[in-house]
Amino acid sequence: MKLSFVDGIYFVLIFFFLLTGILLLIKSKQKISNFFLGAILVLCGYATFCRFLDISGLITTLPHFIETDFVLFFLTPVLFLFYVKSHVFKESISRKAVLINSIPFFCSLIFLLPIFFMNTSEKINYIKTESISSFSWRYLVLNTSFFIYSVSFLFYILFLLKRHARTLDDIPDKIKKEIGWIKAISISLLLIQGIALFLLFSPEEKKFNYLPGLLIIMLAIFIIKWVLREVLLIDFNKCNRIFF
Repeated sequence: MKLSFVDGIYFVLIFFFLLTGILLLIKSKQKISNFFLGAILVLCGYATFCRFLDISGLITTLPHFIETDFVLFFLTPVLFLFYVKSHVFKESISRKAVLINSIPFFCSLIFLLPIFFMNTSEKINYIKTESISSFSWRYLVLNTSFFIYSVSFLFYILFLLKRHARTLDDIPDKIKKEIGWIKAISISLLLIQGIALFLLFSPEEKKFNYLPGLLIIMLAIFIIKWVLREVLLIDFNKCNRIFF
């Protein structure tokens, strides 16, 4: 199979998502917020891998990965919210809050159980028929539900950040920078969701397969650099002086 330049970028992203995510999970004993951010990055790495299987056609060779990324991705909005609350607001996250906010994840899991219980030949047939139809009922229900769910969380996070900034008379530069990064990421995700919604109802959706992928790649590079510099405390200017 001949890989394109974009495919190569997908491989690099999978590696860096998993690497930074695992590093953060290792450091989660120091700060609980590292656990939430690390979990998001690991999930993004897995979702990027599944995305690559889809666009490369390898999903028919590994059919058991079908739709698994979609279920796990229902965890990302709540993990992002928990990260903001624990990192910026210094709030503790209760088990009750985790269970309540995980309801959409369990609903999507139950919704897709019939697919997960299919045997290999049934999954391959599903991939070749229903999953490639942009307007299949399952596709529309999942994508519309995730759009409403994730966009609601992103607007809620932006509201919380704005309210938090108003409560502080003098915002330290470090907090101001962290809030700025999180706002930028949230707004970028809203932009991607808007484009994804347009493509959802576009009859030419399959022809635009790479468009949301490229935008996600740009956002991913932005997030990974932020994680390396602001969370893992890697000084890029110092690295440049060492290597160059």
